[in-house]
Formats: sequence, structure tokens, C-alpha cells
Amino acid sequence: LPTGTTSAHQNFGDKNILEEIELNGVISIPQNSFQEYKKLTNVILPSSLTTLGGGAFFNCSELSIDASTLPKSITSIAYGCFYKTKLYGEIDLPNLSGTVAYGTFNGTQISKIKSLGTVSSFGTAGASMGYPFQDCTALTEISQSVWDNIISYDNSFQGCTSLYIDEFRVPNLEKINPLGGGPRIRSIRDL
Repeated sequence: LPTGTTSAHQNFGDKNILEEIELNGVISIPQNSFQEYKKLTNVILPSSLTTLGGGAFFNCSELSIDASTLPKSITSIAYGCFYKTKLYGEIDLPNLSGTVAYGTFNGTQISKIKSLGTVSSFGTAGASMGYPFQDCTALTEISQSVWDNIISYDNSFQGCTSLYIDEFRVPNLEKINPLGGGPRIRSIRDL
């Protein structure tokens, strides 16, 4: 692809054959670019990448990506981007902003959320994609710095059965109920 551009998903080849993609110089991957590419197993994302459109890798069930290799340059990830992929490991996206939308990481195998930049809210459930981190059963840790920025979340961690929060510090106790089933909290402290 030409540097700084992407193409519509139908230009990427047969979704039933394509197994690997290297996206050198790309700054944006548009909505649904690789949606349901069932044979896709590997994607190399460039350090120039800033935007991942809604459903960019939606339901690419064989796609395995180490979350620590996601470019730190990413500022925006839209709804359902990594829905039901094999994204795993630690998320560290210090330049991310806005909202982590519905279904973004639903069903992935991420284990830790180290940084989400200045993200201030987690979106609600949307259509059939569920909540942003729903059913991330390998998720065990979320850095306090992530919680410190969050103003709004709605059942975002439903089904995260391995998530154990030793001390949940929140500026407003009204936020507790919307965590959803899954996370276990030992103590809650109002800031």
C-alpha cells in the first residue's frame, strides 16, 4: 500500500485465502477492512499507525497479535476492532484518547491493561458485539492509572472472570455497580 494510505477491504484479496499482511507506512486502517478474514493469522502494524476503524479485524478468529506490539502511536481504536481475535498480552497505548467503544477487545486474551492514554470512558454494549472488554477471561490486571482517568463505564468487564481488583479506588461510588459480572473486588475506597 502507498505510504500514509489504506484501501477498502475488498482490495486486500480473497478473505478466505489471505493469511498474512504487512502494512508499511499506513496511518489509518478503515472500518471493516479485514472483517471476518478467517484465514488471517498474522498482521504487521507499522509504527506510523494512528487510527483503527470500527471492525478493522472484527471476528478474524485465527488472527494472533501480541498486544505489546500494537504501535504506541495509536490514538483511536473504534468499536469491534479486535472482537474475537487472538489478541493477547499487555496493552500499553499511551497516546489513545476518547472512548474504548463497544466490542473493541471483546473475547480476546489480553492479560493486562497498562495504559490507555487519556481514555475517559468505556462504551456500552452495542449490537451483538457486547461490552469493550467483555469475556476477556485472561485479563488479570488493570493499572490504577487507567482507572484514574475513567469517568464512565458500563459493564465493561462483564465475564472477565480472572480479573481480581485488590483495591478499587474511585472518585464516585456510583460507578461500582456497572462493572458487570466477573471482576472480584476486595475493597472499595472513595477518593
